[in-house]
Amino acid sequence: MSSLNLVQLSVSLPRITSFYGRIWPRNAPGCSDEKFILKTALTEVLVGDAKLRPWRIQHASPDGTLMVLGYSHRDAAKVKTLIADGLPELANAFDAESVFSRPIRQFAEGERLQVQARVCATKQVRTGPTQRKELDAWAADTRLREKAGQPARSREEAYEAYLADAILPGAAILNSRIVGFAINAFARKDANGIPSLSTKHPVVEFDAICEVTDSQEFARLLAIGIGRSRAYGCGMLLIRAAA
Repeated sequence: MSSLNLVQLSVSLPRITSFYGRIWPRNAPGCSDEKFILKTALTEVLVGDAKLRPWRIQHASPDGTLMVLGYSHRDAAKVKTLIADGLPELANAFDAESVFSRPIRQFAEGERLQVQARVCATKQVRTGPTQRKELDAWAADTRLREKAGQPARSREEAYEAYLADAILPGAAILNSRIVGFAINAFARKDANGIPSLSTKHPVVEFDAICEVTDSQEFARLLAIGIGRSRAYGCGMLLIRAAA
């Protein structure tokens, strides 16, 4: 596997919205879903092993400029080249001068790290012999504990347990706190490529301290992210050395 880079770039949401607004029907759900629009633009421009995934919106300016952070197997120079090679109007939505990157170092087992994560917290549960259903991780946890004759956990406890399980075996959560929660809609394309489908899932923001337990597995987690909807700005583990 090639080295992993943390890439930072800025993109104009109004410009990419205008671009796709002329391609998609105006009443399509995706036309008002900034996560879907941004995901589509990133996928269109950053192809191959330069793709940003997982990624997150780190900051949104009043003028609609979004600062995006993500992991890529290519560096800023390659990202700038791909932006320059994109469709002219779409490329113009990306600020090539705002593209920066740095390689992700190797983390030692036993090292403690600060973690920021925006996670789509869902679990699949069995609803029949061959049927499965995706549920809010808290609802799924409550159902399983009821079947086992155990008392239900609070929503916060269930989500913190979800994070702890998701980061294993690469790292162990030492402490965590929830700093944000929302039920977000996620637009999806139909068979014709039109963003006319939408699902809703819980998205939980965490601040946490973890300890690396398996450096190789932790590197894999960084590269692929955790949880669902990783193409839509969820699941990225943004890390740095713990204070």
